Amino acid sequence: MLLTITSEQSVPLLWGLSRVRAFVAALALWATLFGVSLLVSSTAPSVSAASAQCHAAIVIDRSGSVTRKQLTTMRNQIMQLFSFDDPYTLNTPERRDNVKLAFWSFSSTSSLTNITSNYDAPFAGYVGVNSQPAAAKSNFNTQLNSEKMQVGAGGTNYEQGFAYNQGKPNTFDNFQNLVDQTNIIVFMTDGLPNIPGNVDGGPLARNAARAAVQKHQDAGRIVIGALVGATNSTSLNFAINGNNNVTQDSEGNTNIFRISENYSDLTRIMSQMIGSTCDRIVPPNPYTLTPNVTSPNNIATPGGNVTLDYTVDNTIERGKETPNTNWSVKLVKVDPGQSTEPIMTQHDNYSCNQVKASLNNKASCTDLASGSAQFGSGHSQIPNVPDEAKKLVIDKNYPVGTKVCLILTIDKPTNGTMPRDRYSRAYCFSIGKRPFVQVHGGDLRVGGVFHDDNSSDSDPKKDDSTPSEVELNTAGVVANTAAGAGDTLYGSWVEYGIVSAGPVVGMASMSGLQGGYYYGPVDPDNPQVPDTQSFWSKLTFANTDGEYGLYTQGKGYIGSIPDSAKGILASHSVVREDVQDISFSGDDVTSGIYSNPTGNINLGESTLNKNKSVVIYAPKGTVTVTGNIFYSDGLYTDTKELPQLVIIAKTISISPDVERIDGWLIANSKDDGTINTCNDTRVLTVKVCALPLTINGPVMARHLELRRTAGADASGGSNPDLGVAAPAEIINLPGSTLLWSQSAGKSEVRIQTTYTTELPPYF
Repeated sequence: MLLTITSEQSVPLLWGLSRVRAFVAALALWATLFGVSLLVSSTAPSVSAASAQCHAAIVIDRSGSVTRKQLTTMRNQIMQLFSFDDPYTLNTPERRDNVKLAFWSFSSTSSLTNITSNYDAPFAGYVGVNSQPAAAKSNFNTQLNSEKMQVGAGGTNYEQGFAYNQGKPNTFDNFQNLVDQTNIIVFMTDGLPNIPGNVDGGPLARNAARAAVQKHQDAGRIVIGALVGATNSTSLNFAINGNNNVTQDSEGNTNIFRISENYSDLTRIMSQMIGSTCDRIVPPNPYTLTPNVTSPNNIATPGGNVTLDYTVDNTIERGKETPNTNWSVKLVKVDPGQSTEPIMTQHDNYSCNQVKASLNNKASCTDLASGSAQFGSGHSQIPNVPDEAKKLVIDKNYPVGTKVCLILTIDKPTNGTMPRDRYSRAYCFSIGKRPFVQVHGGDLRVGGVFHDDNSSDSDPKKDDSTPSEVELNTAGVVANTAAGAGDTLYGSWVEYGIVSAGPVVGMASMSGLQGGYYYGPVDPDNPQVPDTQSFWSKLTFANTDGEYGLYTQGKGYIGSIPDSAKGILASHSVVREDVQDISFSGDDVTSGIYSNPTGNINLGESTLNKNKSVVIYAPKGTVTVTGNIFYSDGLYTDTKELPQLVIIAKTISISPDVERIDGWLIANSKDDGTINTCNDTRVLTVKVCALPLTINGPVMARHLELRRTAGADASGGSNPDLGVAAPAEIINLPGSTLLWSQSAGKSEVRIQTTYTTELPPYF
């Protein structure tokens, strides 16, 4: 046996709460003793969960103080509620399906002796806000356009306006059925109550009105007051809230508002008040919007661009949508040195002024784009974002160190009235440099091993060009690219080929990024060229799975680096073995090896004249280059006259003020083998290691640390070779190096041209 009891149908209301509880407790004991299953429930007095609808009745003052023109305007404004598009309340079909409107009017004569007719007439029952115009103009519009609604007459009887007279409800013409359905009463008046008592704002009229309102509030109805023009509010305040000066209910919700004397703003204000109140008693589909800004970029260059993505995550039930919701994109430019931490979390009830204040007013905040949309469940893109916000072009005048942040805002992030203006976590990127390196006159080879690394192998017949399994090297190439203005990509490049044991990322072969690679549309009839590495790095051989150019049978087998150091040392005589600090200049320089077998060598600024070949050798130490190294420009009549400098060391370190080194750099030590192009140990900024470096000669190392920060900015103006495309480092293999190598190894052989072949020009 299942016995269901509700507080409405089974317990007399006169008992009071304590007696209800006692009755339920006694009934529960009885049910336990006799094996009866007891379910006790309480039905809310305002809105049934099954109906999930909000019924709002608009009560219209048509007393003698209201003119025909005002009544006409009021009538037209109320009719607009069925089609009013307000982003905060009733704009979605789902909300309009849940909100229904009715109206009744009120006025009075001075006599109360003959109350035999409906004193709240004309009135109309509930019509859905989402009804079609034909349906909405049925009985509702007929009554709203009746003669009584066009002529103001009688006194202002608040009590009758609240559907009571002398403490008794209006029962004429089934009017009470309309009242019973009502959840919200919106009481609109332009005057003070004067009946009963025949005195404006008199105590009899006020107390009668208050008693009527109290009955509605006790029944669970929400009562809202609307004052027209400058009408004194004390009487309406008292009627609704029991106090001359209180305009809010016990929960802090504003329930007294004003509309203009000509009713021109009635539709807007009424829609907002009814909508927000309905949200409290019949919440719409609950949702929470979380705005997001993402980008693959974290550093941008002046004059370049950054790709951005704007999305929203929504918790709404699958298949449902939010109301039409406004969004905007804020562009925040933060001065160098100012932290962006205050805007790296989501904020509600926020503004651009608060963004700037949180950043110590060392930032600007402007609107970049805006729009509105409805959002379904889950993750979705912001629609119709303009191109200038999706691909942001960086102002060339932004100083390096500036931070640029994008914030996506949602003006109504939840189904409730609060919060408002949700600001996403900022996505910030720094204005900086992506320094480039260029390799001229030769190839780039990464991931090989030095020839003598396998000298300890027990098998003398083993080909040293194939390393053992332990020595397999999978090093790759990762270089910088930077998007410039006008769909042009700049970056690091090699004049000829790239051979790598691992992936090659961001580095162009065959001079693919020289002067920039344009990937925009050539003309209206030609499609846009793809911006993919395979289009601007066409002579790349990457020896790893999944990369184009896979060219050997196994990972890492790309051969060995020639043992150039061994041959050079064998072909030169030792001049000094105790070198610590040295520089070269003039014709008195003796060719040969200058070494420090166990220590370090500092090489100062030097110039080598013709017929001078010098080897700097520190097999256990570091050679620090502290000055520029030049070959003289003299006329050479024989390859033997070509000057040459070769540095062979455990580590080669270059001072930050060195801009040119004519010579070989070989760091082949198993203990280290590092070449560092700038030995300033500070954290790199545009002011650290800021001079460009050119190395004219072969570079061989186990670890190459490229630390120069020059170039790669907009300072070159219209010439990209001097600005955004300018490299920080150039490693150049001049033809004189090859000629010197040939003559140094075979002194008796002369260079002779055996044949020539004419080929197309190479650009």
